Amino acid sequence: MSLGFQATALSPLDGRYADKLAPLRECFGELALVRERCRVEIAHVLALEATGLFGTLSAEELARVHGLLADFDLEAFARVKAIEAETRHDVKAVEYFLRERLELANPNRIHFGLTSEDVNNLAHTSCVSRYRETVLQPVLGAL
Repeated sequence: MSLGFQATALSPLDGRYADKLAPLRECFGELALVRERCRVEIAHVLALEATGLFGTLSAEELARVHGLLADFDLEAFARVKAIEAETRHDVKAVEYFLRERLELANPNRIHFGLTSEDVNNLAHTSCVSRYRETVLQPVLGAL
């Protein structure tokens, strides 16, 4: 790591210890948080599907819903961030991204009845759970 980067780091965590904390980025980085927000919104769409409140999703729509997270990459993240730059709202950007990518016949089911706090609370919890399962438990198990 360059001295210049260390000099502008916000804390030793992203400065001199950045290489040691790399596994945490996979769990707590902004990409991980945005992916988990998408996961929460998609789980909600599928829960609403079970109620029949908005009718049923077509086979093609269901395939897009199930496939979105598997295909969530830096390009998808960049699109969410571009939308966020326009909306100036992180969760609203995820909602608009999902509307754009899923192309549902009835897009009103996306974010229906949710608040941003609902989405963020569950997304942050998912990030902590991922950390526990992929980083913490293996380390503790090796002791």
